[in-house]
Amino acid sequence: MTAPSVALGALAHTLGEGCVSWSGLVMATVLLGAASWTQLARERSLPFFVAWTTLGQAVVHGVLTATCHGTAAAAHGTAAVPRSSMLLAHALSVGVVSLLLRRADARVWAMARLARQLRTWLLTHQGLWRGLMPLVLVPVDRRPAPEAPVRVLRTSSRVQGRPARRGPPVGCCP
Repeated sequence: MTAPSVALGALAHTLGEGCVSWSGLVMATVLLGAASWTQLARERSLPFFVAWTTLGQAVVHGVLTATCHGTAAAAHGTAAVPRSSMLLAHALSVGVVSLLLRRADARVWAMARLARQLRTWLLTHQGLWRGLMPLVLVPVDRRPAPEAPVRVLRTSSRVQGRPARRGPPVGCCP
């Protein structure tokens, strides 16, 4: 819910010759992200998304307007777009984003229900798929492996009748 609201708010401010600052974008993203995170626990309705997106647009507009100051504000001046056009643009973006978010939310929750049903089916029909498991998966033994006895191999320390040298060549390393 955060990304579309902040992106559309910034785009609308830019197109309406308003000021968009990095601090405003970051602040709006943090505020809306924290507030939206609390709303992820259950499926939401279209009226909820309309209200939530309206609130999000108001927050983004307010934060972008409040953080616009100094030379950036002077360069952009006052909003050149009439107030009715700005309200129409906000209303249109609220409608489109709300509809898209509702459809996406419905799809995510449908996948969650499907995954829950699949899990329930797999747990209730364990006998059916357990017989197929050796054909599909290699069973993994989760017990710790017993410690193998350590064998010491006797090796000759002589090569061609001379003592074998081990390590790097002489003069190679300090």
